[in-house]
Amino acid sequence: LTKKKEVEKIKLGGWVDAQYRFEADNSGEESCVFQIRRARMDLKGDLSSRTSFRLQADFAQSPKLIDAFMIINVCKQVRIQAGQFKIPFSLENKLSPLELELTENAQAIGALSGYKDVTGINQYANGRDIGVMIEGTLGEYETTSSEEKMPILRYAAGIFGGNGINVKSDNLAKDVSARIEFSPFVRHFFLSASGYWGKYDMEEAGVSTHTDGDRIRYACGMQYADNHWTLRGEYLWGKTDF
Repeated sequence: LTKKKEVEKIKLGGWVDAQYRFEADNSGEESCVFQIRRARMDLKGDLSSRTSFRLQADFAQSPKLIDAFMIINVCKQVRIQAGQFKIPFSLENKLSPLELELTENAQAIGALSGYKDVTGINQYANGRDIGVMIEGTLGEYETTSSEEKMPILRYAAGIFGGNGINVKSDNLAKDVSARIEFSPFVRHFFLSASGYWGKYDMEEAGVSTHTDGDRIRYACGMQYADNHWTLRGEYLWGKTDF
């Protein structure tokens, strides 16, 4: 009986994202291709009543580790997460490709949230980094249409290496990222604000200059999503030294 309960706490899943792409340019050159954009395998579960973990890998192009973290639930207001996971920056970054309407992130998210970062580092890091984060909810309110209590405030703040996934830091500085979400007592609706403050080792012609450049980003947005409609918008601003 004990072994059965332990097995039920572990979940193994996965999904595949397939694409067909057609391209044509002004010279008349055309190309079309089928491809596997993502092929994920996901293992997650509870180690105890307060401890959980997740391991996720992508096998589409070359096998790479995407998520590898552990969560300690201190209480509803405090949760500690350590390992490799998504940074708490921007509203869209936290969404899975399965939750996005077009399965791909907006170009601003890609350039400033660590997908195809404008700095040249964090290439294909999928909005993730290695670090430690604290998050939780503060306050609750009851909705008229449901007995479910909704959180008034969600917060997350962490310290990260700054170089993306599966690599170690190349400078002494550590990056800081934080996000806060406020629900103004309207079910399915919240406002979001986040920031990222970090440095990176600037390169010239692929060679390190041994000089740290600033990488600062801010984002604010809103989202309303119920069972029928989704409305989401976000503004991002970034400053990057080159």
